[in-house]
Amino acid sequence: MPTVKFVASPRTDFAAVLRGRVKAYFKENNLSQKDDGTVVRKGIVMLSLYLIPFIVVLAVAGLPGWAIILLGVVQGIGLAGVGMCLMHDSLHGALSPSQKVNERWGASIYLLGGSAFSWKMQHNKAHHTYTNLLGHDEDIRERSYLRFCPHAPWRPIHRYQHWYALLLYPLMTISLLVKDFTSLKVYEREGLLAQEKTTYARQLGMLLFSKGLFLVLFIGGPLATGTLTLGASLLYFLLVQGVAGFIMSVIFQLAHVVEETTHPLVAPSGIVESDWMIHQLETTANFCPGNRLLNYYTGGLNYQVEHHLFPNISHIHYPALSHIVKETATEFGVVYNQSPRFGQIFSSHLRFLRQLSLKPAPIATSSAEPAVLMAN
Repeated sequence: MPTVKFVASPRTDFAAVLRGRVKAYFKENNLSQKDDGTVVRKGIVMLSLYLIPFIVVLAVAGLPGWAIILLGVVQGIGLAGVGMCLMHDSLHGALSPSQKVNERWGASIYLLGGSAFSWKMQHNKAHHTYTNLLGHDEDIRERSYLRFCPHAPWRPIHRYQHWYALLLYPLMTISLLVKDFTSLKVYEREGLLAQEKTTYARQLGMLLFSKGLFLVLFIGGPLATGTLTLGASLLYFLLVQGVAGFIMSVIFQLAHVVEETTHPLVAPSGIVESDWMIHQLETTANFCPGNRLLNYYTGGLNYQVEHHLFPNISHIHYPALSHIVKETATEFGVVYNQSPRFGQIFSSHLRFLRQLSLKPAPIATSSAEPAVLMAN
């Protein structure tokens, strides 16, 4: 697989001007690009929503079924909140100037059954660097049951994906329990572990320990206290994970897998004919700007454009930065994807899944090296 290189043709000063304006914003307002304590306070709220219901389940025997379901839903909402608000900023290094502080709060990913190392490799490096580039972006990788990119191979089962996709989204966090192991083998095979100055044995040991402890705590805990049977404990676990997985899947999909975003093809030479920052604008979409509740709960992930341009800046600054980004994009004639309503962007996602469910027509080939194509 060739190294991907973004080459602006024709070149533009958009990136330099935008970076300069954002830098000036923080300097003129005497602001730090990191958290001012807001994210940590939100993280504590989300951790409380996640852990308090579980403590109740551990401590109180004989709870009625409706109460257990309610606690599971609240815990799932809290779990997704921890991932989006606290873990996400921390693992991007956007929470604090201190790497140790970021690592400390980023360890909250282990409460989701994930891995800090795997997340940084899959999300920070692959997804953020190569957004919507098939074969490089982990989030749109080829799947046998879902097709998220128009260049991905089509299979007969995909013709029904717009009907069943939402039923699979709850499996997101559960899939992390297995996916991290398979991804680790890929990193070893491609020499990425050596680049990160770690070893397969070390990372495998950490995965086995952290995920084993996670399962023992959240499935075995109610068994140890005698408040739930094995079957009830498994169902409760699946409920929590399903609620969290659905929320996080939908929020992440609405940023890139919609009609408004593009899916460029990488030329055989590894060249993408676009400035990297313009590429991020073309492949990413915002939704519901100004919705304070959504912005609070999702950790600013409704401002995905600003997040992809400046992932090391805390999400508390995204609403302000969005005005700078939008004005600069308009000035340079660069697209700025944004949907004012949640229903509008969600419908766009479903329509795009429907488009991708159709068997593509055969494409004529040429002996010449193809230019980078843009497609929805």
